[in-house]
This record gives sequence, structure tokens and C-alpha cells, in this order.
Amino acid sequence: MMSSSRHTSMSSRRLARFLLEFANYGWRDADLDRMRAPESLLAATEYESLEMKNRTIQRARRWFTQQGMGEMLPQPVGAYNESRVAAEALNFIFWQNWLRSAWAERSEVERKNLLLTALAFRSVAMQKSPNLFVNDVKRMVAYMASGDFRTGFRPDGFLQALRRAIEIAPLMRKCGNPDCARPFFLAKRITSKYCSLKCGLPAKRTSKARYWEQHKQKYLNARKRQRRIQRQRKLKSREEK
Repeated sequence: MMSSSRHTSMSSRRLARFLLEFANYGWRDADLDRMRAPESLLAATEYESLEMKNRTIQRARRWFTQQGMGEMLPQPVGAYNESRVAAEALNFIFWQNWLRSAWAERSEVERKNLLLTALAFRSVAMQKSPNLFVNDVKRMVAYMASGDFRTGFRPDGFLQALRRAIEIAPLMRKCGNPDCARPFFLAKRITSKYCSLKCGLPAKRTSKARYWEQHKQKYLNARKRQRRIQRQRKLKSREEK
């Protein structure tokens, strides 16, 4: 486990930015999608799989480091049976999947519960061996549900990010546009469904087209009626002259 002297406190804005980047990183990335597949996660010792995982994870770490967020990435903790490369890959995918699942949850209550469990799980993992997880995580969730996140040790960057995620959970949204390249965003309004006007435009057009199909006869009849009234007025005006 990393020394607590290396765990520095980070600003709320910086942590929120990391959460956005971590959730969106590699969306539709071919290598990451391959790593997410069950058969890839289980192939911990296959040479080709390890090479791909090492290349993909190193690329991710390099990108986050260049963005000044390398120290916030989740590090494997405790003992692990796989190689270091496989452990780092599994750890990256595990936490990214968890964050994405929480982010995409429509219910704010369920979203917070998922994040709270993630925080408790990570806190226990940094202190104890995996065979103590089940009961300890349950106790930690109950303890943290009160809003008290003290753990008795200085949290690393990723643990701080999970704490921040719970704070901004009400604003977490997944863009409703299936073609969005960065679907995880923080909403400025509680009713927001799309990350931008551009992403919402196709849905807006579809909604307008559907509305027109449902009500066009009414508008066409009203237009005909209006034209008929105008013709009658013209005829009347000519007759009076």
C-alpha cells in the first residue's frame, strides 16, 4: 500500500474533472472493450492478452499523467494472484465499470448507494485482507451512510474522488444520445437528459416529427379554414365596392 505521506488533499473541482475523464475514458475503445470481455479478464496469464493489457493500461496512465491526474487513478491494493499487469488492468476496468454503472443509474438513491458501497469497499480494501470484505463492507456502508467518511487513514487520490462522487451524485447523468462520444456528464439542471444542445438535437427533431404526425390533420384543417375565411372576406369586400 502507498505511504500516507504521498496522499495529498485535492480540490473539489479537480476531483470532479477526474471523475468525468475516468468515466468517459476509452468509450468505444476497441482494446478496452476487449479487456472488458469476461474471457479477457479471466485470461490473466495469456501472453497476447497480457501484452494488450499492458499496452492499453500504460497508454491510459500516460494520458492521465499528462492531464495532471495520474495520482488519482485506482492502484491495486493488497495481495493478488495475477501478474502486476493483469492486476492493474482488472483494477482499472473494475472501478471504471462501477463508476459508469452508478453514473448511468436513473435513481439518485440507487446512484448514491452504489457510490457509497464503492467507497466502503475501497476503504476496507486499503486496510484489510479480502477474506474480511463482506461483513466489513456492510459495516462501513452503514457507518458512511451518516455522512461520516473518516476511515482512520489518509485517503489516496481515488478514494478522495469517490467521496467527491457522492457529493455530486445528484448531477450525474448519462447522455440520452446513443451516438454521444462522451456520454457521462454533470448536469447544470436537474432535468437535463443530454450533455449538450448538439446531442439533444436529433431527439428534438424526432419529437417534433412525431408531434407533427399526431397533430398535422388538425393544423391542416385549421389552415384550410383560415384560407376559406380570407377568401370569403375578399369576396365580400369586392361586392361592397
